[in-house]
Amino acid sequence: MSQTKLANQLGVSFQQIQKYENGTNRIAAGRLEQISKALDAPVTFFYGVSDSKKSTEELMGFLDTANALRLVNAFTRIRDPHLQRALVLLVEQVAPKS
Repeated sequence: MSQTKLANQLGVSFQQIQKYENGTNRIAAGRLEQISKALDAPVTFFYGVSDSKKSTEELMGFLDTANALRLVNAFTRIRDPHLQRALVLLVEQVAPKS
């Protein structure tokens, strides 16, 4: 789907969609839900999680821990998309392979 078509479905400019894609602007939970519906994809798709019931339960279990919530809260306050990506790469490197 083109950025313009998605933007039209969401009622925003295609530039806003570009900002979402580039990580320049954060995406609110409600907007992410709209995007998932427009793309006919589960919201969990954007988190790299499959749509299986088990994966959804694992994600929700993760978000139910105090440290995970602190991590997500701190991460969302980082405005620099390059720094966000660098932190994700760091965590992926130190985490055991599944």
